Amino acid sequence: MIKNTYYFHFVINLRITIIKERSGDMDSGELLKKLRVERGISQKKLAHNITTRNTLSRYETGKNSIPFVILLEFLDKLNITMDEFVLYLEFDSIRKKNKKIKDFIKATRENRGSRKYTLEIIRKKANTTRDIVDIRNYLVIKTFDWYTLPIEKRKLNKNDKEHLDHFANYLEKVNEWGRFEMISFSSLLFLFDTNYISQRLTEIERKIEKYNDFEIFHPILSSLYNNAFLLMLERKNIHFSKQYLQKFEATHHRLLFAKDTQISIQFYKALICHIEGDSIKGRKRIMKILQGLELLEMDSLINEFKFDLIKFEKIYCIPPIFE
Repeated sequence: MIKNTYYFHFVINLRITIIKERSGDMDSGELLKKLRVERGISQKKLAHNITTRNTLSRYETGKNSIPFVILLEFLDKLNITMDEFVLYLEFDSIRKKNKKIKDFIKATRENRGSRKYTLEIIRKKANTTRDIVDIRNYLVIKTFDWYTLPIEKRKLNKNDKEHLDHFANYLEKVNEWGRFEMISFSSLLFLFDTNYISQRLTEIERKIEKYNDFEIFHPILSSLYNNAFLLMLERKNIHFSKQYLQKFEATHHRLLFAKDTQISIQFYKALICHIEGDSIKGRKRIMKILQGLELLEMDSLINEFKFDLIKFEKIYCIPPIFE
């Protein structure tokens, strides 16, 4: 175990050294400062319980090299993984917060009775700290089931809107989005207007193209296209909806579970066909997909598709397939 840990440290340090020598651009201390400043974290706060502020200052100005273990502690406070730090160092990029929302979503789904309690705790924390991760977590918990609600029941109070404005301002200030920003944007997509979504997705696409072989971004982009497709369909913007469906299909082959995603794509195509007036063809394709899923006993996906079907039949005033 000790040998493996030592080897891991050696490899990462070697990668950082090679990148620095090869690029001649940003070193570890300079990047650390850039990441810290963008997140509005003072030297005193970042250094707390790790080192002194003066020592951190020497790291950031390149006067001292950052020990690997110390660097890991700094990155943990900044919610950045070592892999991402190395990636940004290599490409002279700056962005990333890596706190995940899965635990929050899982907790609320498993016990809906605890949702109000969980939401209130996170709300108070967000109001107190004004930390961007706390605010993001609050907005996600507040709105995570909005897709299942009618538009008129999706309401934000004054405090919620202040948090949303704060988070939107944060996104505007960040030049290069990392995984934190992308996942957060995807989760809160329906809170933003159509033009803003289109603009940001274009910027994200450029970033993905820049890091074409960096596989962690492809599932996020695919999820963004999926959510954008459903949102544009809900907003009755068929043109944008079709665009995002095409992009969703173009990216799905890069995913680990490409076959599962392909089922969704085929259903969405049939749904568009159903909505646009070719009812007979659309109905046949939808029924064929659902029957196939029944044979595979994929009940969760069947329920998900049926929910989407009923929802959009109501929105577009289409005679229902299932009475």
